[in-house]
Amino acid sequence: MHVLIVALTCVYFAVRPASPAVSRPSTMVLQNNEFSNVVVAIHESIPENAALIDTLKNTLEEASKYLYKATRQRAYFKEIKILLPSTWTPHAAYDHVTSETLNMADIVITDPIRGKRSLPQTRSYEGCGRQGVHVLITKDFLTNPTIDPYTNNSAKYLVHAFAQFRWGVFQEYAEEGEEVFYVSFNSGIPEAIKCIYFIRGLIERNDTSSTTPCYITNSLDPLTGLYDKHCVWNPYPTRQRAEASIMDHQYITALETFCDDNRTNYMTVHNYEAPSKHNRLCGHRSTWDIVTSTPDFAGGNNPPRFLLDQQLTPTFKIMRASARRKRALVFVESESPKVTEESLLAIGRLKRETSRNDIQLVHVQGKVLSETDFVTDEHVILVTQNMTSATHALKKQNVHVVIPRGFEDKRVISEIHSKFHHQGRVHVEGQVYVHQMLDHMRTSIFSDLHERYTIITQREIILNGLEPIEGEVGVDETLARHMTFIFLYEDEVPSIDLSSPSGAIFDMNTDTYHVDIDFKMIQFHFHFTEVGLWKFKIHQTAKDSQKVRLTVISSSSHERHDSINVKTSVKITSQGPNIVSMHVDVTQGVHPVVGLNVSAYVETPGHKTLTLQLFDNGAGADITKHDGVYSREYSRFTDVGLHHVTFVIHGYGMRDVHTKEETFSIDMTKRRLNKHVTKRSVNGGVERHVYGGVVYLPDKAIKDEQNLLTMSVPPSRVHDLRATLSLKYRRTVVLTWASAADDVNHGHDISYTIYVGYDINDVRAFLDFTDTGLYNGTGNVEMERFDRSTSGYGQEVKLWMPKRVSKTLAFAIKAVDSSGKVGPSSNVASALNPRQLMSRENKHQP
Repeated sequence: MHVLIVALTCVYFAVRPASPAVSRPSTMVLQNNEFSNVVVAIHESIPENAALIDTLKNTLEEASKYLYKATRQRAYFKEIKILLPSTWTPHAAYDHVTSETLNMADIVITDPIRGKRSLPQTRSYEGCGRQGVHVLITKDFLTNPTIDPYTNNSAKYLVHAFAQFRWGVFQEYAEEGEEVFYVSFNSGIPEAIKCIYFIRGLIERNDTSSTTPCYITNSLDPLTGLYDKHCVWNPYPTRQRAEASIMDHQYITALETFCDDNRTNYMTVHNYEAPSKHNRLCGHRSTWDIVTSTPDFAGGNNPPRFLLDQQLTPTFKIMRASARRKRALVFVESESPKVTEESLLAIGRLKRETSRNDIQLVHVQGKVLSETDFVTDEHVILVTQNMTSATHALKKQNVHVVIPRGFEDKRVISEIHSKFHHQGRVHVEGQVYVHQMLDHMRTSIFSDLHERYTIITQREIILNGLEPIEGEVGVDETLARHMTFIFLYEDEVPSIDLSSPSGAIFDMNTDTYHVDIDFKMIQFHFHFTEVGLWKFKIHQTAKDSQKVRLTVISSSSHERHDSINVKTSVKITSQGPNIVSMHVDVTQGVHPVVGLNVSAYVETPGHKTLTLQLFDNGAGADITKHDGVYSREYSRFTDVGLHHVTFVIHGYGMRDVHTKEETFSIDMTKRRLNKHVTKRSVNGGVERHVYGGVVYLPDKAIKDEQNLLTMSVPPSRVHDLRATLSLKYRRTVVLTWASAADDVNHGHDISYTIYVGYDINDVRAFLDFTDTGLYNGTGNVEMERFDRSTSGYGQEVKLWMPKRVSKTLAFAIKAVDSSGKVGPSSNVASALNPRQLMSRENKHQP
């Protein structure tokens, strides 16, 4: 029996310790070197296949051994739960599911329609010591390995992705679209981006049919001093003495641990200067430094422990997800006539909706009598203002709770929501939108009883007199069937016309039209969808005004297209003032959806609605550009109490909405793993309406704008600084980066301090100089301040002319706002000194 305790929905901002992980909670535990309660879920897109379970077990057994080596005898997999989809056949040997779900799994196995040949990947919103969301693996990767030493070593690729998920480390090689080479401070010549200097390989041209080496003598770009764009770095798969890092190319057989700070061992010491993603995002710290600073190992936790191979073999529990139910019970436990009235109205409207999906909705009036009310095989919803009942019921995994608006003990709500919100089982009603009781009941029921339920859009429309209102709804190609337009009205039955993208008209005279006078709702139900722009027109004969609530629902199951999935995260990441980080992760299958317009609507306790745009630009709270994760930080809150968040995704009419498909193939001639990136447009335009949750800001939250200004936090860290030589101004370096100004700084104008190093040889000493003003290294350093008038998101450009002659240049910047707050040091960028290049050219002139 699945119990839903229904409360009116809010988005909860629960106060946490400073800088918690922006991720979902995990039940995985590392104790005594043993990872237990690791949940690996097989997606329902995969047909039943007993051999896949055996393959998965073998891969995880090998991964446990690799993990033990990589962590230097500090961690391995002890207990793993494999969660099978409910569509697979039940078996007596399977364990019973307790709290395990696909959404809460640490590793997810899926079978996308497109891009099956993808490597394991991690969805992460923060990183650098903070846990991500999950590891995503395709079935094809497990079942169709190719030649050695690439994907036959599936376990190693899995550990690479698991390290990024658990400890927030990143790739230490050049990714697609990034520079492959950089100017080395140590050698003064171009080097490939790699985790340690001593990884061996070839630099070759990729624009010829046969392998041709690139040499410094004939393959350098005279303007940049780097290898030209046709040169690529191909490390040797074998014949390596280097031992690190597994965050570099996984197919290199010798790489079995993380790079570290031990300068006496050149086979593992970290390359601090390479502009890898890990160095740029994590302050040029070694991956081992990041890993050992996490709670898993900090303070001497889980010290090295010698174990034999057979002791590293995990135990497995095979579990099958609960089958979807077709009957739901709704308990209304309230002494408030208004709450009871709203509940009955919502239940009546839901009965009309769910009957079309073969779902039986049963209302049980009165209090919840005993624990037996929550132990049937049915889905149960509890509408209550009694927090004792809510807490008791939520102990059952089949319970959802909806808390009506007007309940005053916000602290208790905060505690309940912070404990259960990640399971999607607590819903708190806000004040602004009058239909949230219905919305939350609908979300709860369909998420458990319906296979692929998607809210395309929800809007509140105000009719003023006889003036008609028109609107549009975009329907994309992944929405396959059973689309329903639902109009909820207040007084008079409005007249509604729908037109499909092909021009077909639907109104009260068509079979798709259904009106219910008792529950004041109109439905247009379709057993098909048309891709494109649907239009509606609403008008009434009365002169009085009324509100009409539009909800468009569809199924996202399709035989030819992967569904578009949306995950959200809303967390407080700092206190005094409170900084809220918001992330929306949009994927189609396993591939990111790029180019969308994503907005957050925050309902405040003062009944106002804040509108914030989220960005996928690699700046501020967004760590990676164009990865389908849209992010924003915000701190301009003036109200104390519950804040409700809703995300609206819009892609119709956007010029470049597409999926970014990454697949891999083997070049058997050159023994090279090739990555292929394909952009595919999403036909029809994407629209989604997703609830983000509730956040609670306590009494100590900032209450007025003056305090906001005086308590402003430092600007964001710049983590994408680049330095290139100017083609127009021969003595000039061009510095580019994404602006560090955002709403965290409350519109303060931003200026920057630039730090320059001439012929330095120690990146860490240079970064110490940016923090302390003291430099203990070779070469020369200097700093200067320059102003910028920008106070928002955008791209910054600075032309800078070197003051000294040197071979190499190092750059770092810090943002400073108008209140004097200074942000952290950026990543370090390198370039050749254009004065050195010009003197070299002058020597060769006749």
